[in-house]
Amino acid sequence: MIRTLLLLMFLGGSAVRSIAQPMPKAESHLNAGIQKIKRKDHTAALEELNLAIKENPNLCEAWLTRGTVYHMKHEFDRAIQDYNRALVCYPGYPMAFFNRGTSRLAQGDYFGALRDFSNALDKMPEHAPSHYNRALTFFQINDTTKALSDLENCLKQKPDYIQALLMKAVIERRKGNTKESLALYSKVIALDTSIVIAKFNKANLDYLNGNYQEALHAFVELSKNYPDEPFIHLHTGGVYAMTGNSQEACLCWKKASETGSAEAALLIKRYCNP
Repeated sequence: MIRTLLLLMFLGGSAVRSIAQPMPKAESHLNAGIQKIKRKDHTAALEELNLAIKENPNLCEAWLTRGTVYHMKHEFDRAIQDYNRALVCYPGYPMAFFNRGTSRLAQGDYFGALRDFSNALDKMPEHAPSHYNRALTFFQINDTTKALSDLENCLKQKPDYIQALLMKAVIERRKGNTKESLALYSKVIALDTSIVIAKFNKANLDYLNGNYQEALHAFVELSKNYPDEPFIHLHTGGVYAMTGNSQEACLCWKKASETGSAEAALLIKRYCNP
């Protein structure tokens, strides 16, 4: 998600020039690098971006874009160095703060990330990804009150921001707001039926609330679609057991055990006939 957002900033941002006004070499290399990123050819992208920086060391977008490539390659120190250079040639560059915060978050430098996301939001207060990333950072340091505040601001800007909806659902569940959490998971599933974690978490909440049939329906569907996931078979067996169907429960636990669940093996030994 974050990476796509970083790319979109450049893919739609090239200067419009007439045929009689050729593009400078640095910008040409920058745009070529962006196209290579779009094709996920990071090695070739770096070559183009290195040339762009060599031609024009003051081209801030080249530093920012190269930092993005380093971030994609999980070379976070090098990414941060490039974002620092972008901030030297463009002090207060909001996307450089955002990108640097993203790399610091990936490194576990949560307080550095918070400073960067806050600086980004000072310049662009309606930037939903900055609110989301700051919320994620607050979540990492267990400040769920501030995380929720940023999630609310994020969802004001983008009500269908799936990652924000998922994180809010997790926090609401921790706070004991089961109904709100269920509603959020339901919204995510309505937006994108491929989000497995939303289906699994909603089914688990239904199970814990005694909605066994609804939970069972969801777990059975998940177990068919993801037959190699032991935790799904394990939970499906648990719901069958709660509804009194020990035979189906044992079959599910057997599948879970065969796909690597030690807990399922213990349940079979305790509750299932040899």
